Amino acid sequence: MINQRLYYFVPVYITSGGGVITKMPFIGIVDALTRDVAIGLDSSQAFYSLIKQIPVEQPEETQRIHNVYTAFSSHGYNPINVTALYPEVFVQKDSLSYLVPQDQQDMETRIIFFINNYVKVFGGDIYSWMSEGNIINFGVFNITPRGIKELYYLS
Repeated sequence: MINQRLYYFVPVYITSGGGVITKMPFIGIVDALTRDVAIGLDSSQAFYSLIKQIPVEQPEETQRIHNVYTAFSSHGYNPINVTALYPEVFVQKDSLSYLVPQDQQDMETRIIFFINNYVKVFGGDIYSWMSEGNIINFGVFNITPRGIKELYYLS
């Protein structure tokens, strides 16, 4: 499934004289709903051929991670990388998606909102950690008047 839509990828192989499969010259894709078909040299090319769009360039993952950390550090907060946190309550305040350059401004705006509404309010340090699916989280602790340790975070 891609974007909640089912597609079938069909690799096409050729044989050389003696019936031995030697290479995959192209791959086909079928939209399960419309039954539209396209081909390409690889699955990505076939998919973009089917949806009739040009693929969007994505910044390298390390560059995107650097940009997210920079969004915090440019406002005076350097996240502390940890392997585990043990709050009593997790409160997710936002979930960001930063895959293409056009997402960067939205990411920075939402991080500034998080800083202004949670980090500056609760004070303290910002912690960063990885969760399932290679998701990076950033959070700040708050101790309630009842002594409950809350972690407000964004992913």
